[in-house]
Amino acid sequence: MIGCGDLGRVDRVESSKVESSKVESSKKEPAELQADGAALSLRQHGAVSGKSTRLLVEVEISGFQNQEGKCRLAAYDSPSGFQNPDLALARSTIPIDGKSIRWSFEWNRESDDTGPGQLAISAHHDRNENGQLDKNLVGMPTESYGFSNNPKRGYGPPKFEQVVVTRPDDASLSSPWRIEITIK
Repeated sequence: MIGCGDLGRVDRVESSKVESSKVESSKKEPAELQADGAALSLRQHGAVSGKSTRLLVEVEISGFQNQEGKCRLAAYDSPSGFQNPDLALARSTIPIDGKSIRWSFEWNRESDDTGPGQLAISAHHDRNENGQLDKNLVGMPTESYGFSNNPKRGYGPPKFEQVVVTRPDDASLSSPWRIEITIK
């Protein structure tokens, strides 16, 4: 299991503007922070002994057709809870001010964690700002959306395994892990 420290930092980049927010969380409970119109949260996975590795994750989301509404993003580190924003490792709501936006967050990963470090990122263009991905009568999304790994579209939402990306060996605070998502 991947762990977050007791004190996480979420950075948000819009155009050339960078904002940092400190978010404190208690064990296994999401902590929410409203900062300049962005809802940010981090989830702590429980105490894990060992050395922590801090990684900067930078996500670029492109493909916006207009600047209506906001982009809702969530990062997941395991299949359990995937696509449930309340169980996300990190999440954010960002105003759209162009054809693309950037979201950055710091991930405190414990050295005892198994595996190389994997994340799945979901994004959707919430044009009417109702907090959910709108769908038509047959269940097809009516708002643009996308995932890390930019999987081929099919029937129903993709599985965690289709959208997960593995951390590069050289990712750190000074060498960010860059993930690109194209919403459609």
